[in-house]
Amino acid sequence: MVSDIKGLAFIDDDSLCLEYTVESIASALLGKMGGAGKVHKVKLPFHLLSEVKFKDFFFVARLRVLPARLSVLEDMHGVEENRLSLSIKRRDRDLAKQYASHINLRIAELRLEQLDKPPDTDYLPPRGDDALPNNDDPQLPER
Repeated sequence: MVSDIKGLAFIDDDSLCLEYTVESIASALLGKMGGAGKVHKVKLPFHLLSEVKFKDFFFVARLRVLPARLSVLEDMHGVEENRLSLSIKRRDRDLAKQYASHINLRIAELRLEQLDKPPDTDYLPPRGDDALPNNDDPQLPER
């Protein structure tokens, strides 16, 4: 079913927030919807995004949201080829370009913060003398 999706995007803390309505083209043409449909709200944390691209073409501009994982966008409307593509009106192009720059900068900062954190020691092999098996260990088979 073909749908018309309209809404707005804004930045809240370290998330891209989307609020939108979905209206089927058929019901809009037949006048069955008395107004906007249910408002859907989605919060996309920056650490779950891979990149946000702003594309400015002659007649249309788009903000493309690329997730770090496919599950990030699984329940959203308007997802094409594992990315969310938002059409931007001419009056909002400068703001969309600023959003893309800000979000990509925060994604990079969050990745750097992850690199600065000490690694989780639960999965690291032991170092030093602890790495060698103990000959007195009863679990080792005797030769």
